[in-house]
Amino acid sequence: VWMACISGSQMTLLGKLLGFSNRHFGYLSAIAWTAYLGQLISAVIIERTGLRKYQFIFYATIQRLMWLVIAAVPLVLHPGPTAVAVFLSIYAVGALLAHMAMPPWQNWMADMIPRRIRGRYFATRRVWTIPIQIVVTVVAGLILLYQHPVRLVENHLGARGELFQSLIRNVGEEERPFKHRENAHLFP
Repeated sequence: VWMACISGSQMTLLGKLLGFSNRHFGYLSAIAWTAYLGQLISAVIIERTGLRKYQFIFYATIQRLMWLVIAAVPLVLHPGPTAVAVFLSIYAVGALLAHMAMPPWQNWMADMIPRRIRGRYFATRRVWTIPIQIVVTVVAGLILLYQHPVRLVENHLGARGELFQSLIRNVGEEERPFKHRENAHLFP
């Protein structure tokens, strides 16, 4: 569920809302790959300290909390270069921390799960999580398809929806009334 919520088209929409150019979307993609270097740093820290559980909990907790800060960027800053720079900086730190949490997790689980069932355990875990991710993605897509984003925010946030409405209008696109597409139930 977590990965379905923080990746995909909603990141593109958030980028457009903040005023991303094509170059900024390129930076966003590059950050995700550059952050893999955090795994090397984390592996060295594991070798020197031997701490895995605490290292994983520390990095993963801070990384997840970074998404609350990212969610606050459109609320605090107006779309433009400052919002883009702040978002990319926070995203870079969060991506680095996410990758730094991977080696301690793998190492810790390798010791906790007995070798004879380890493969079966991780395979069963993936078999159950993939359908859940598919359902979450389809439900989120249907919500976005049948509910205009401004109305969706207004329904859930009440008066605060006006703030989001003004932010969405500042994206630079011309405002058009929402039209329900015919045959929307069919995938293109």
